[in-house]
Parts: sequence; structure tokens; C-alpha cells
Amino acid sequence: MKRNFWSLIWLSFLKIQGILIGIIALAVSVLVWLFSPNINISLGLVLPVLILCIITILIFAYAAYESFKLSERILPKIIYGTTLQAKVLCLLEPSELFSHDTLVSFYYVENSFEKLIGIGTVINIQEDGKIQVSMTNPVQGFDEIITRLGQNDNTILDNIKVKPNIPRTYQNI
Repeated sequence: MKRNFWSLIWLSFLKIQGILIGIIALAVSVLVWLFSPNINISLGLVLPVLILCIITILIFAYAAYESFKLSERILPKIIYGTTLQAKVLCLLEPSELFSHDTLVSFYYVENSFEKLIGIGTVINIQEDGKIQVSMTNPVQGFDEIITRLGQNDNTILDNIKVKPNIPRTYQNI
């Protein structure tokens, strides 16, 4: 679900328990209005306004936090891997980081270290946003991993990262 500004505000309102706080504020203001002494500005009026201001500040603070979290760029996961015409072809989740015909790098994560296993290109970005990438230049020494990637081996798929850039040493490919 794509989030727009108002859905983010509504989500923030629900996350900070805005409905519960509003009901408590209403109950407190009614009690203060019934039992308060007469003064120039009624506490029964000031208290709900103060609580509404606090709710509004909390809503916008939480919305800003959620917006910040959503803005973090996360690499897409590989959905499927196959071999086509002696090249490994992968289908990635949708991501705004990739564009058509750009160079990508494939990394295998082992013991928290990322090892470059190949360079490729974005072949197509489908109508549903999924990204087709092809590994055109495999790195020597990773033949077994690349073969298993082409066989759609889930243990390998989970440990492969595809990045929308390539190392500088490979820029003449």
C-alpha cells in the first residue's frame, strides 16, 4: 500500500492512541467544567485545547518519524532466479533505485561479508514494478553459487544482494 500524507497522519493518530487520549480529554474537560470555580478563562476550555495541541504535536512528530523510516532506501530482494542463454536472469522486488539498462552488481553475503560475484544489467522494469536483471559478467571462483542462483536455490537467493551500481574497477565493462 502506497502511503500518502493523509494516510500517514491517520496512521500516526492511531499509533499514538489519539482516540483514547481524545476521550480522556473530553471526560476531564467535562469534570473540570462541572467542578471548577469561575475564573476568567475556564480550565474546562483550556485543558481540552491543550490536550488537542499535544495530540497534534504527537501526530506530526510520529508522521515525521514514519516518513523518515519510509524514505530509507532498501535493496530489493531476489524473487526468482533462472538461467537463460547461459546467463543468470533474476527477478527483483520493485525498487526506485533501479532504472532500465543500468549496470548492477551481484554480491554474495557470507559471514556478514559481501563478496562480488558478478556484474550485470537491468533488462526490464515490468509494469508491476518488478525488475529483471541479467548477470552478464560473472566473477571467477563463484561458479557454484552462480549455478545455484540460476537454479532458484532459496538458500542462495536469500544471501544475494543486487546493487544499482558497480565497483570503479569494472566501469569499462
